[in-house]
Amino acid sequence: MAAVTDFTILGGSGFIGTHLRKYLEGKGYKVFSPSRSEMNSLPHELGHVIYAVGLTGDFRQRLIETVDAHVNLLAKIIYDNKFSSFLYLSSARVYSGVISAGAVNEDVQIPVRPGPDAVYDLSKLLGESFCLMQDNPSVRVVRLSNVYGYGQSRHTFLQMLIDEINEKGGVEIREAPDSGKDYVSVNDVVVALENIALHGLERTYNVASGELVTHEELSRVLARLSGAKITFADGGAVRRFPLISVERLVSEFGWAPQSILRGLDGFFRV
Repeated sequence: MAAVTDFTILGGSGFIGTHLRKYLEGKGYKVFSPSRSEMNSLPHELGHVIYAVGLTGDFRQRLIETVDAHVNLLAKIIYDNKFSSFLYLSSARVYSGVISAGAVNEDVQIPVRPGPDAVYDLSKLLGESFCLMQDNPSVRVVRLSNVYGYGQSRHTFLQMLIDEINEKGGVEIREAPDSGKDYVSVNDVVVALENIALHGLERTYNVASGELVTHEELSRVLARLSGAKITFADGGAVRRFPLISVERLVSEFGWAPQSILRGLDGFFRV
């Protein structure tokens, strides 16, 4: 069993926070997971903080809450409290505008065009910038890819497919078959977060599978598991995210995440 170390998970009732809390407690750590109202009166010493407060697919309907969660609350927590380390959970979505022939690493230049759909990316990047401006190497940033697992948001692409399969027995995907994303299991993510919080040598990390899975590949797996008919709409747009480099995690921690193409069997009730 690991030596007892205090962790504070902000956003501990969310998808990632819930899995992380169970994982850390299972390893013998003392975990404090305050509610949103309790964040206004935190104890003076927070131990290793993991900031998992944020919004996902519903950010377009909650723009003010998005900025508040990704930036304003973050700044208040960092300024008002003491901690052993601080890990801000950002998103690999910030790479969506990057054009690259190879895998994008943490140091790539990120272009962002202001607009309605850029609020999420810009707020995450502002939160990252606030963390990285701190003269403290233990304040770090993680850019999470598309995290899947039990309890994931119903607004994610994968969960929307699963819900429609469960409700209708089939689904039509409105994007092209060769559209693709990087998916990473929450079971792998929680291990990476522990390692980075306690032992990370860098300030910024990609936490992803390093594998671009097409909608066509994903649909075959879902069809095999569910028996559902999965089709693609004619003329669907191709939406492919850049391949994400995980070399930093591999070199520091021997990162070897499970592929979603082999990780859904028995994991979802599709």
